[in-house]
Amino acid sequence: MDNVSNLVSAKKISDAISSGITPLKEKKIYPKTIENYLDALLNSYVFYKA
Repeated sequence: MDNVSNLVSAKKISDAISSGITPLKEKKIYPKTIENYLDALLNSYVFYKA
């Protein structure tokens, strides 16, 4: 799912979310987690793949 030419990718989303988490919590959101959520949203017809 991740691709260099994509404007939006699972990695970019995970980086954006992870950068908003305070350093004291030391948490990271991995791209695979975002891919799983996006797949679930696609399968539930909340999102449509363009």
